[in-house]
Amino acid sequence: MNKLSIFLLLFLSVAYSVQSSNTNYARTTDRIWLDSNEMHQGEYSWKMMKVSDVKASAEEVSSLGYNTSDWLSAIVPGTVLNSLVYNKKYPEPYYGLNNKMESNKIPDISKVGREFYTYWFRTEFEVPASFSGKNIWLQPDGINYRAEVWVNGNLLSTINGMFVNDYINITDFVKVGNKNVLAVKVYPVDVPGTTMPKSWGAVGEYHNGGNGNIGLNTTMLMSIGWDFTFMDGIRDRNTGIWKSISIYSTGILALRHPFVKSELQKPGYDVARETISVEIIDPFHSMDTISGVVRGEIVGENIVVEKPFSILRGEEKNVTFTPEEFPQLTIRNPRLWWPVNKGPQNLYELKLTVSVKGAICDSVKTRFGIRDITSDTNTPDRSRVF
Repeated sequence: MNKLSIFLLLFLSVAYSVQSSNTNYARTTDRIWLDSNEMHQGEYSWKMMKVSDVKASAEEVSSLGYNTSDWLSAIVPGTVLNSLVYNKKYPEPYYGLNNKMESNKIPDISKVGREFYTYWFRTEFEVPASFSGKNIWLQPDGINYRAEVWVNGNLLSTINGMFVNDYINITDFVKVGNKNVLAVKVYPVDVPGTTMPKSWGAVGEYHNGGNGNIGLNTTMLMSIGWDFTFMDGIRDRNTGIWKSISIYSTGILALRHPFVKSELQKPGYDVARETISVEIIDPFHSMDTISGVVRGEIVGENIVVEKPFSILRGEEKNVTFTPEEFPQLTIRNPRLWWPVNKGPQNLYELKLTVSVKGAICDSVKTRFGIRDITSDTNTPDRSRVF
């Protein structure tokens, strides 16, 4: 028990130092990150309440003037149980035997039902004046498992699946320079499963991970009891807004999902061929065909590529830059990415912009490592070597 306590203290202290160092590369300053001031030291006050205890309509809950004084403080990103523990409604699951089913200290969703962990999460935010005249987006990066997203009394999106991120155009539903309301109704997984091990399986299989029913959902399977969640699982099956929500603006076009694919020349690994791709989105801005230019730059490497394109109203177009078209995407003597203890984890930075009539509409960036991962089982015991 003492060893476990020491481990948890070390883990939490490391996690807190990483969290406080503000080194998250994806957190560009041109976005508004709606993280809670509880636990995350964010700038936003989030409140939560069990849906069955809320008598008001969704339109009222997601509108200005709704009173949440009797609601609980919420941790976002976080889970329902995460916030309930923070508010001292239930004990810390990873202390002692608090999480054991036999302890009956934290209700398990398989016994109390999905409604027990179905919650409203609510916050208020301002849209800066600099967003005026632009497309304004709300981007939830991950909600487990289902969600309704309401803004200023309007249902704007429904989300299904833990690993789905959404891009919600809120331009016509928010007031620039004024307060606005975001309310998210979060539902647990459809089939929570139980922590009782399945009775079937392969010969010699270790029957943990519950009865297997949680596998009917696109969610984190270990929530039912596996790996560091032990045999007793996570009581709310990790229900909640588990990744950040951000707000940002773009021009008439938007960029998404930048990606770099590396192909290394063998056996020397001294030449790398890079293929770059990115999606362009036309969010129903105009009935006319829009023409523009996508520009990519691998920072510090004197590698720049450009490609013209045309896009229709509502279209999502993938633009790709290949080494065949752009010889500069063939890098000689690249700085390779190595596993820890084998070498440095070298990373390159890619910046992409999309412009229409010379004006930049949107920009994205990503980092990538040049590497080639292979594996085989050419070993005496057929074990896998990477």
